[in-house]
Amino acid sequence: MINKDAYLAIGKLHAPFALKGGVKFLSYSEDVKALRKLIGKPLLFLRAQEKFTIHIERVEIKGDSLILFLAGYDNPEMVKEALKGGELYAPRSLASTLARDEFYLSDLIGLEIIYEGNVIGQCVSYFEAAHTVVEVRMQSGELRYFPFIKEYFDMPNFTKKAVVLLRGDLLE
Repeated sequence: MINKDAYLAIGKLHAPFALKGGVKFLSYSEDVKALRKLIGKPLLFLRAQEKFTIHIERVEIKGDSLILFLAGYDNPEMVKEALKGGELYAPRSLASTLARDEFYLSDLIGLEIIYEGNVIGQCVSYFEAAHTVVEVRMQSGELRYFPFIKEYFDMPNFTKKAVVLLRGDLLE
C-alpha cells in the first residue's frame, strides 16, 4: 500500500502511444503545467503488488490525449507489459499549494461517508464524468455511485477522515 500522507495520486497510465514508447495518461488534474514540473522527479508507480520509482522525460499533448514519455521505456511493447493500468504518485512535497477550500480528489479515497450522524460507507474510488463521481462501498458491501457536488456533499473533513452526505434521497 502507499502512504497517502507522503504521496498524491496524479493519474493513471493507459495504452501505449506511437513507436517511441509514449503512454497515454489520464491525469487527475487539468493542470498540465504542474505535470511538466514533475519531469525528472522521482515518481512512484503502483499497480497491484508492483511498486517502483519512475521518471517522466517529457509530456506531450496529441489531440485530446496527454502522452508521457518515461525514462527507460522506448517501445510500445515495453509500455504495454510494464506500465498499462498502473497509477503514478508524486511526493506531496512537489504538489501545488491549494487554497483553503480546495483539495485533491484522490484524498477522498478512504473517507467515511456520513449521513445523519451515521457511517453509511467509505469512498473507494472516483472518476470524472459531467461532475466528479465518487464510488462508495456501502456498509452492506454494495457499491454505489454519487455525484460529488456541493448540493449533495459537505466539504470533506480530512482531520476526521469523513465527508457528510447532505441528501438522503440519493440513498433510495
